[in-house]
Amino acid sequence: MALRRLGIANPDPNTPVLIFTSDGEYLASVLVTNGNENIGSTTIYIDPEGAGIDANFVYITKNLLIESGNSVEVHRFALVEGDKLYVSGSREGFSFLAEGIQQTDLLAYSPKQLLTRTDAASSHTLVFEDIDRMLKLTNGSTVTLTVPNETVNPAPLGSRFYVTSTQAAVQVVAASGVTLNKNAGCTNVSEGAHSVIELLKTNPNEYLLFGELNRI
Repeated sequence: MALRRLGIANPDPNTPVLIFTSDGEYLASVLVTNGNENIGSTTIYIDPEGAGIDANFVYITKNLLIESGNSVEVHRFALVEGDKLYVSGSREGFSFLAEGIQQTDLLAYSPKQLLTRTDAASSHTLVFEDIDRMLKLTNGSTVTLTVPNETVNPAPLGSRFYVTSTQAAVQVVAASGVTLNKNAGCTNVSEGAHSVIELLKTNPNEYLLFGELNRI
């Protein structure tokens, strides 16, 4: 995953400081260190895009106590484009380090992000947003699933696409220039309703198809 340093700050006591204005979607964290000889508190909050008033601020932590010489990581909060991240400490010597992981990276690589995407059309072409999702097709007839080339979907190597259908079979076809590999004893059509098939990107414009496929 692409871990990016979003900003650092050593603010004056009790002075909110803008540490980062988001230019995309991030899962962010802030490491706070109390370098003062006394216990102190920190506040971290987001000014959402378009909010503009204190009542709309999102407090991630407010007056969180940190012992002298200790560090605390405040992690896993979301930022979208235009959000402003502010930090403050109650004493001198507080330092802040903000880092973030882009949401597209999480979707592409995290096995814990298996979300469902539903499509009722009679055909579907895989898109980047389908990576690591369970694509649930609901059309009553056999659905044609097209695996596109790099120009249409520049998915990273190792990307996985999970596919099922609630009513009928799924026929997988390769767009021009795409190689679709599978077991020679199987067709490129799923066994029927609620069968699960998977596509794994193994090389540029090359995929492995496997799962509950019809036998030849």
